[in-house]
Amino acid sequence: MKVILAIHIIFLLPFLTNAQSFLSIEGQVVDEYGKGLQAELFFSEVDTLIVANQDGVFRAELSGALPFLALVVAPGYASQQVLIQHANGVKIVLAPLTMSGETVEVKADAGLLVSGQLNQVEGAAVYAGRKTDVIRVDRFQANLAANNARELFRGVSGLTIWENDGSGLQLAIGARGLDPNRTAHLNTRQNGYDISADALGYPESYYTPPAQAIDRIEVVRGAASLQYGTQFGGLLNFVLKRGDEDRALAGAAETTLGSYGLFAQMVSAGGQAGDLNHFTFLQYRRGDGWRPNSGFEQRTFISRLQWTACENLSIGTDFTQMHYLAQQPGGLQDFEFFQNPRQSNRSRNWFEVDWTLAALHAKWSIGSRSLLDSRTFGLFAQRKALGELGPINRPDPMRNRNLIDGAYRNIGHETRLIHRHGPTRSPHVLLVGFRLYRGHTRNRQGEANDGDGPDFEFLNPENLEQSDYTFPGSNLSLFAEHIFRLSPRLTITP
Repeated sequence: MKVILAIHIIFLLPFLTNAQSFLSIEGQVVDEYGKGLQAELFFSEVDTLIVANQDGVFRAELSGALPFLALVVAPGYASQQVLIQHANGVKIVLAPLTMSGETVEVKADAGLLVSGQLNQVEGAAVYAGRKTDVIRVDRFQANLAANNARELFRGVSGLTIWENDGSGLQLAIGARGLDPNRTAHLNTRQNGYDISADALGYPESYYTPPAQAIDRIEVVRGAASLQYGTQFGGLLNFVLKRGDEDRALAGAAETTLGSYGLFAQMVSAGGQAGDLNHFTFLQYRRGDGWRPNSGFEQRTFISRLQWTACENLSIGTDFTQMHYLAQQPGGLQDFEFFQNPRQSNRSRNWFEVDWTLAALHAKWSIGSRSLLDSRTFGLFAQRKALGELGPINRPDPMRNRNLIDGAYRNIGHETRLIHRHGPTRSPHVLLVGFRLYRGHTRNRQGEANDGDGPDFEFLNPENLEQSDYTFPGSNLSLFAEHIFRLSPRLTITP
């Protein structure tokens, strides 16, 4: 009898299960504005997950009886537990997900950035609508004593860099695909005045400011050359350091030792003494070079003074003197380079540069919206090349050497007036100015002795090939520029 009863129960169990009651629940999940949300509803009592469609409508077939407790979750909205007490027309409203906590203030010092762009207007210059780069050398974490151009300009795209020596004696960079040789296609300046041999006749740079004395480097390309000179590459301006404005006198000294006999010693001092800011820099460097016959010795002296005469007027002077002597190891043909790239086939070639710069500048604030910037500058420089200067595929015949002596005497003046007018928060900017420049170059070439040392003396001074170049009269440049509001960056350059 018990066996028969058990068999009946087994056969009737599926029918008893199907007879269990199911409840159909319909509704919609919406936000606070009535928009449907694609949410998930989890009924923990019956272990069932229901997903609403894109309009938030859901339908659930649940076993059991009301009420049901559901956990409703939607991305971007606060989850909510809802007690469903009726089967039809269920409406569930979710609130946006919000987080409350203490206020977090994030600060960043833009001055810590190594590279960036120039402002649309800085001082008495307009850079709106132009491609600019600014390199803050004083933020560099690098060996500045080596004057390595690859490190200095690593944050500027589109530049081509040559390394003619092993210690940055002479800068060679080019922009826009132009020849980098001696940076001849960039108008090269220091604190806003020219430092190349002759900005119009011979715009090659033999002097490079020491990286340890530079505060920042400004690179302006494209249309900037219309204002700053005839060079297609644009402007390259080295801005030197000032004295520490928080102390009357602060000094620094640094010694660098490197491979191949590199020795660099730098001493600087500066500060703010009342209305006078002063900065003095002295550097000595020498090295033997990676190749034989490539040693060098360099001395650089820089002095800056700036006097604040009154609240609206400041007057300053700059003086720079640089001298270096370098031995030239000579070029190599391809097969010689593959044999031994360190070999040298010239032992009597020397190169000497003597560069002196002086400048007087003044800034006068006329009211709160106008600034007059004026500077007068001069360059007195000389470069000498001595040795067997013929083709590199010929051995040195050990005869009398060639000597090329170039002397440069340049003087210039530039005045700029910038005025802001219109709305205070977004003003128009007008810039007018003129530039007066005169350059004189004298080149002499002849024979020198047949020795090995740096004897820069002509054997026959009365019988030399000589050429003198002076730009006819004086070069006068006028420029004007107007910007309609700073924000749109609309630039008109006559």
